[in-house]
Amino acid sequence: MFKNNLLSTPALNLSSRICSDSERGLLGVAVDPQFNSNRYVYLFYTFDKFNNCATNTANVPVNRVSRFTLSTNNVIDPQSERVLINNIPSYAGNHNGGDLGFGKDGLLYVSVGDGGCDYAGNSGCAASNDAARDKHALLGKMLRITKTGGIPTGNPFRGANTARCNVSGRTQVGKTCQEIFATGLRNPFRIAFAPNVTGTKFFINDVGQDAWEEIDQSRRGADYGWNSVKENA
Repeated sequence: MFKNNLLSTPALNLSSRICSDSERGLLGVAVDPQFNSNRYVYLFYTFDKFNNCATNTANVPVNRVSRFTLSTNNVIDPQSERVLINNIPSYAGNHNGGDLGFGKDGLLYVSVGDGGCDYAGNSGCAASNDAARDKHALLGKMLRITKTGGIPTGNPFRGANTARCNVSGRTQVGKTCQEIFATGLRNPFRIAFAPNVTGTKFFINDVGQDAWEEIDQSRRGADYGWNSVKENA
């Protein structure tokens, strides 16, 4: 089925839905572990929700994770989209994160940056942006969901004082988003899975500021320190 050449017909054209300015765009692609039978493809992209690609306003584009179905003729019907996570604000245009991939546990892992500037407007930009500390929002986090968008039983934040954040990208202050696997990340642009282990092991490549970059081994419920640990200190 697959050939080492570019097909003349694009599998999917999302140009009318996407903001591609700054660091926005189609940022991540993952193929379902059972692709041969279900034909599912997962995308992380910046959705042009308000028909503008503004920054630092109330109506900014949002990042979302969606599942599409690739037909046997190698074309995706845009109407096959099933949105799994939505409305993560791309506030300053940068620090979207945007990688996603399946672990050997069959679960989908999603990296999300802190948005560059604080979506809530109560801190600032760059090292002053504390969005990654907000457990009621999906920014600056590693997320873990099932292939249908559900919450795995082993996720660290479930039960009392937690809530789903897949529709609005956040919940009320004082609660924790159930999709969160780990917190405290600046711009985890890429993740990499270890292939030669029996379980799921992956590394988070977090883009640094001024002083160093980070490669963090994944840990359930971990806090990787941004922005309370300043990388430019």
